[in-house]
Amino acid sequence: MSWKTINRILNRAAIDPEFWQALQQNPLETLKADDYELTSEELTVFAELRQLPFSAFCQSLLEKLAPEEWY
Repeated sequence: MSWKTINRILNRAAIDPEFWQALQQNPLETLKADDYELTSEELTVFAELRQLPFSAFCQSLLEKLAPEEWY
């Protein structure tokens, strides 16, 4: 898992409404088209959370993917 990659994706989604919309509509295709290297688990979580508002999306990503020692 690469939090650096996830942070790059979230930073881009925060400032690029078209990217955020594409990520919500088809996260797997969008992430692969831009060559973001994520694990299958991470891709699944992105797909599961895609309908959430941005802030809830970010929080849910953290809750689902962050190591337990972060809490």
